[in-house]
Amino acid sequence: MADPILYANFQNTEFPAFNVIYGTIIKDTTWFDGPVPEWVPKYTDSPNEFLYFQPGIFLVTQGSVKVQTSKLDDYIFTKGQGLSSSRMSGRYRMSSLEDNTSIVCMMPKNKIIYNRSLINLNANEEYTLEAQNTNVYYFVASGKILINGVEKSQTNMINVEANIPVTIQAMEDSYVLKIWK
Repeated sequence: MADPILYANFQNTEFPAFNVIYGTIIKDTTWFDGPVPEWVPKYTDSPNEFLYFQPGIFLVTQGSVKVQTSKLDDYIFTKGQGLSSSRMSGRYRMSSLEDNTSIVCMMPKNKIIYNRSLINLNANEEYTLEAQNTNVYYFVASGKILINGVEKSQTNMINVEANIPVTIQAMEDSYVLKIWK
């Protein structure tokens, strides 16, 4: 009997501050992440000494992913989950649990631990944010939006300068990652 063929479609896109991998994966595909880069500091808000800050930004946009490590219990990330700000220092084994699982993984090009949050919008929903005192990146992890009148679709990013308010209108159900220093 021949070995099963595993299929994963990973798209790598470079932006000025990030390398972004977007993947669509069939069930039971396994890949690895880590170990943590040497420059990453320990995570200070936890009693677990093996936790570090998470420089990468990970999100499941469809399906589910099982994450296994040597120090923690297995965990399953489902649609809309995965934005953890901490990680262990070692490698992670990741496996898709269903066909057409989609993920986004963003790695900063500079040695910066970015803040991150998820904006989940239903079609025709509008979301308004006051101006911030720092630049903010908005990455469309799924769907299609208008951000300050500019159309952006899945795997597009926009950098909004400091002190500019933001209005996001969802043209379809969308996940938008908000990323800032």
